[in-house]
Amino acid sequence: MNGANTGHKQEKFDATQSVGGYLVKTAASFDNGVKEMNRALDDTLAELTQDPSNPMLLAKYQSLLSEYTLYRNLQSNVIKALKDVDNNIISNFR
Repeated sequence: MNGANTGHKQEKFDATQSVGGYLVKTAASFDNGVKEMNRALDDTLAELTQDPSNPMLLAKYQSLLSEYTLYRNLQSNVIKALKDVDNNIISNFR
């Protein structure tokens, strides 16, 4: 069955595309959320500089900062887990 058409499209490997591989694309997918959170943090900080003793703004800023930190930790943990899986797969081929 050499050369038979099985209906599956075979993709060609392009070494120039490996720089923007799966891990990079996954990490980048988190960036939109980070941009929105960063914008909200900046806006709240600007409000807070106008009224630094406002407890509502202080609580809002603390909440946004906590959410931002959790989101960044999630991004880091997801990428680390995928990297570990990739490393295990590679080590199994040795």
